[in-house]
Amino acid sequence: MNIPVLVMVLVYEFIVCIGIGLFLIIRDKRKANLDEGDNFALAGRKMGYATLIPTMALTALGNAHFTGMFQMSFDLGATAMWFIFGNTCHFVVLCLCTGPWIRKMEVATVSQAIEKLYGKKICLAISCAMSGVTFGVLTVECQGMGLIFSSLTNFPLVTATIIVGIFGIFYVIIAGMKEVGAVNLVNIIVLYIGVIFAVFFIGKALPGGSFDYVTDTLMANTETEFMTKLFASPSLWFSFALANIISTVFYGPVSQANCQAPMSAKNAKVIRRSLWVVAIINGMFGVFSVSIGLAARTLPEYAAAGANNAALHMMIDMLPAPVCAAVLAAALAACLSSFAMTALGCGTMFGYDIYKGLFNPKASEKQVAWVIRIVVLILCIVAIAISVGISSIVGAMNWVFAWIVPVFWLFIFGLFWKRSAKVAGVALAVTWIANCLWSLTSLPSVFGTTADAVPNGYVTLIVGLVCIVIGNLCVKGEPGIWSKKAGGIQVKPAVK
Repeated sequence: MNIPVLVMVLVYEFIVCIGIGLFLIIRDKRKANLDEGDNFALAGRKMGYATLIPTMALTALGNAHFTGMFQMSFDLGATAMWFIFGNTCHFVVLCLCTGPWIRKMEVATVSQAIEKLYGKKICLAISCAMSGVTFGVLTVECQGMGLIFSSLTNFPLVTATIIVGIFGIFYVIIAGMKEVGAVNLVNIIVLYIGVIFAVFFIGKALPGGSFDYVTDTLMANTETEFMTKLFASPSLWFSFALANIISTVFYGPVSQANCQAPMSAKNAKVIRRSLWVVAIINGMFGVFSVSIGLAARTLPEYAAAGANNAALHMMIDMLPAPVCAAVLAAALAACLSSFAMTALGCGTMFGYDIYKGLFNPKASEKQVAWVIRIVVLILCIVAIAISVGISSIVGAMNWVFAWIVPVFWLFIFGLFWKRSAKVAGVALAVTWIANCLWSLTSLPSVFGTTADAVPNGYVTLIVGLVCIVIGNLCVKGEPGIWSKKAGGIQVKPAVK
């Protein structure tokens, strides 16, 4: 246990994460609408560049981009960066297309946007599915926080996850989206400065004083030579690289967690212009993570700790205490940010889509805010309990991402082509059944392959697209609400 580093990390987390939230509550306590749902979940829809950019970036730059990349680079080498590139592509779609469109629709959840296209039943189906998917991401973020804290304290992973999970619950329920945005501005600066210094000091501490040692060591072994290549092999590129691009590009732009920040923006213009900073922040960070992960892979004393812990242990041992504390504190805060956004996403969907949309249509915004808090508390406790059983962070992410792929097609076609609630329901049912069969049965063997060789993202992409296109060609339906045929203003419910 590195006591100085641990103390600095804890001080940072309490001052930045908890301190800012308490400051916002004290500062805004006289505002009557502070505790209303729109302010708690969406920061009053007033987020500008200073808070929107880091919030969008850190929603993605969570566990998957830090400890997840350490794991992937340990096994796959430079090919792991394709997960990062896929996320960068998803920001292009989110910032230029779906984010501004959803913001213009003035909704609090993606499901509410779907309701305007296909009606209440499809809205509820997608809300339930997306809640489950978002909860899956929440468990992954819990594990990432636990891994970082476990490396700092030498506590068992279960104990570390429980401790940091309790901290995360307080973080997210204090001031909601407003706090998350303010904290993220601090975290993104500290995280980037810290990780740049970390790569510098690790390079100096490696044998020979540079990362040439990493390349030479990997190239010297035929079993690890592929790790130096971005395009390792056609099979690996298809089963991992392209699969990651598909799963992130078709999930991220319509997921509640990723769309919640754009929904909170001042306007669509702010979202579009944020792309140029968000994409760079996201893409470059992956290079640093993979470099650190590969360095740990080539040092036997750290490689022996395994994919989960090798890079974290190396950083704690090699880096000066202030640099190590800055990196791990900001990384933990980044995981907290993703944890907060996914938890808020689940709570917001339940508060607006289920509680207010189904059970209590006359609920006040204050009641919705408290429902969101209660749901966040319950879901976080359950996520903490099951998170320690996840074996592959990125693998788990991509499996849950696959569930939302058909929602992307429904949203795009419902805006600009044709919409039918019947087609939407059939397409979702067939795609989700296919996704389950592909993972839980021997169906892939019928096609002469395996679920690892052809990940679920391919299945849901193809099945969802084919079902919706064929259905729209066969069923009359209503024109897309922004299609030329509808004159851009058609808002009639979809034909059942």
